[in-house]
Amino acid sequence: MDNITQKRLLRRQYRKMRTALDAGWIAKSSAAMYNQLLQLPALQRAKTVFCFVSMPGEPETRYIIASLLA
Repeated sequence: MDNITQKRLLRRQYRKMRTALDAGWIAKSSAAMYNQLLQLPALQRAKTVFCFVSMPGEPETRYIIASLLA
């Protein structure tokens, strides 16, 4: 199996795993990620930060982005 086919299969597999995640777990994980990330000294000193906007089924990043922009 070539690399492109392997990559497609892995993406499909992880997409299925992501859609199976419990909404409560995602919310809890999002809150923990938010609280821990904003406490990092490196983040507090940073002048530039890159963050992906989360997709459905992923931990929420919009609160992190809003806090950083504020």
